[in-house]
Formats: sequence, structure tokens, C-alpha cells
Amino acid sequence: MYDNNQIIKNMGILYFHGNDVFNFIKDDLLKSKTLTADEKKQMDDFYKNKQVFGDRFKGAAKGKNLLIVQVESLQGFAMNKTLNGKEITPNLNKLAKENFYFDNYYYQVKGGNTSDAEFLTNTSLYPINEGAVFLRYPTNVYNSLPHALKSRGYSTSSFHAYNPSFWNRAIMYRSLGYDRFISYKDFNIDEFVGWGGYALSDESFFRQSLEKIDTTSPFYSMLITLSSHHPYDFFADKSNVDVNPYDNTVLGNYLGAINYVDRCIGKLIDDLKKRSLYDNTVVVIYGDHSALPRPQAGDLYRLENVEPNNFNWIKLQKVPLIIHIPGVEGGQTISTASGQVDLLPTLANLMDIDFPYSMGQDMFNKKEGYALLRDSSVVTDKYIYVASEDKAYDVKGSSLINKNEYQNEITEIQQLGNLSDLMIRKNAFKADSY
Repeated sequence: MYDNNQIIKNMGILYFHGNDVFNFIKDDLLKSKTLTADEKKQMDDFYKNKQVFGDRFKGAAKGKNLLIVQVESLQGFAMNKTLNGKEITPNLNKLAKENFYFDNYYYQVKGGNTSDAEFLTNTSLYPINEGAVFLRYPTNVYNSLPHALKSRGYSTSSFHAYNPSFWNRAIMYRSLGYDRFISYKDFNIDEFVGWGGYALSDESFFRQSLEKIDTTSPFYSMLITLSSHHPYDFFADKSNVDVNPYDNTVLGNYLGAINYVDRCIGKLIDDLKKRSLYDNTVVVIYGDHSALPRPQAGDLYRLENVEPNNFNWIKLQKVPLIIHIPGVEGGQTISTASGQVDLLPTLANLMDIDFPYSMGQDMFNKKEGYALLRDSSVVTDKYIYVASEDKAYDVKGSSLINKNEYQNEITEIQQLGNLSDLMIRKNAFKADSY
């Protein structure tokens, strides 16, 4: 599922070719790859009618470096949390207080998990509903953040200390426009921490990555962490927090892992400052997806003191987003409902980049918040629509409300996912199509 090389290794070459032929027939022969006139009009209408809500911070970071840190499994419930007298994430908490913190920011990944989060951030398109974009559509033409910044003289690179074939990154990154992909073969694997003991420690990963970034010109670099990958083992001697009463549970192990990662992020920020980069770099830190599978979430409900139901589960699917803007005073928490599809237009506004093909909205200027989750649930500032129940709840009081009052809005938001699927499936941005 994640890695074609592993499919061949574990299932055999015949299975791989059979599966490849099946997918080719299903996706390329049985479905039209050309936009119809109606479909093209649908795209045109969406992008032409997109509203611009304001110009707050427009160009505030023009010409600055951009460093994005996508943190494995980092979720919002770990932020500003104290257990037995100690903060789980003291460094992230400090960064959130000093900069811009988005505390109502939802992950929107589907089958591609971590790779979907990368896709959302770099294209402002939603991930496909079946499978992973990185595996099914890696050679499409994409309007992306790396392409936009390259055209402005930036060097672009992505760093991930794992096999380059995992999630098909080596191929997909070319389509996204990265100049370089720095994978595990480019690192000195000098310390293993997390993910079953096979992951390069985040501390070493951050340190080596900064050494490899070309700082002779403006740069965009994306760092994708590994240590805090489920099942969160091998942190007994790395964590500084007492996770009692959750010792030897998945949640307890997770909190210990995130405490370790938080410490690594603190060292990363110190290193940026020592290298005189912090004051000239937009630093973005966010979580990629959920930390706990729902069947393992019992302790999480207890930690949050909420009932185990669909409404509360959705409310827990937030990931923290922190944005440091050089020269702009922060110290602000923004609670408008948003999702990962909104990050690119937010950065485009900050860096004064004309990016007309985003499906998201600039989070510094959007007036009313919403986030479409890929199970078709919808989160807004007023209500949460739970798709599995076909019911809507007041976002603050959790009481049932009349869904029919918001049905048109819910349907309109859900159609964004369908439009994104269409554009990806039909490679809508290739020169002869759009």
C-alpha cells in the first residue's frame, strides 16, 4: 500500500504487475481522462468566483525563507497539557504564545496519511477519496508551492529520513517541483529513536537537515519527522514527563514520544537562531494526522473528560499549527475553523505570491471558518455535521440542531472534495486540458 518495492518484496513480482495492470485499466482505460466542457466550466467558475476576504499581512514575509516542519502524529490535545506538574509540550507552547497559533485547525488526510498532509500543504487540493495521490497520480501536473517559489528564485527541498520509495515520494516530488529530495541515504544514521527503533532520531534529523539546506539564496525546505510514529515505543529513556496514570498504554507512550519531539523542536529553533536564520525565515509547524486509531482512543476520552461519541471524536481531530513571521509581532491565537487545505493560500498571502488555484482560504483573512473532513463530515464555527450519522450538532454545546437549516452550506462544502477528486483524476492542470 505504501511502497511499491515492499509490495514486490512481500507479495511477489507477479502480484505487483497484476495489481498494476488492474489499476491501470480501472483508472486509465475505463474512465475518461479528459475534462468535459461542463467539468471545465465547473472548475473555471469555482476559481473565478473565489472570494478574497482581506489583505491583512499581505507581503509581510515577501522574500523570506520558508521552513515547514510536518510533525508525525502531533495532535492538538497534547498542546498546553500538564500531567503530574509538567507540560507535555513546553517548547511548542512557548512558540504558540510568541507567534500565531491556530488552535482550531483540522487534518484532512485520507488513505495517504502523512503523504496526504504533504499534498494538502503543497497544492491546496484535497486528497483523493480512494488510495493515495502519491501512489495513484504521481506524474500529474500540479500547481504547487515549490513551483511557485522556484519561479521566484527559491531553492526547494524536502527532507525525510526514510526510504525514498516510501509513499512514492521520489517520483511525486518531481511533479511537485522540489529541486532536491534528501532521504535516509543522505543522512548519517547515528541515532535511532521511535518507530520500532528504526527511525533516525528527530534531534539528529533536524541537526543534519539544517546543515544540508542551501542558504546562499532564499529557500523553501520541508522537514518531515519520523520519531513519533505509531506505536510510540522506545521512549522510556527519552521522555521527561511522568505519564501516570497512562503508563504502558498507547496514549501514555504517545505523550512520552511527543514530549521527546517537543524537546527536539526546541533545539531546532535554537539552532535556527544560532545560524541567524530564525529572523529571516517563516517557520511553520503542524501535525500531519491523528495520533490514535479510534479503537485505541478510550484513554484519550478519559484524558479529555468527554463522552466517547462521534461528535467528540471529530472535535479531537485537530492538529496544532504555529506560524512564525519574521518582523511581525505574534502572540495571537486564531480559532476560526480551518484545515490543511488552507495553509498554502495563507502562506501565499504572507509571501505576496499570486496563487489563484488554491481550494483553501487565507486563514488570516477568512471571515467564516469551515473544514471539510475526508469522510464528508463538515466542521464550521457554528456546527459540526457528522456524516456517518447525517446529523448536525452545535459546535459548543454538542446539542443536536436542525441540519436542514444548513443543508445547502453542507452540500456546497462537500462538493469541494468532489471537485478536487475530479481535477486530480483528470489531470486538470496539464497544458492541453486547462
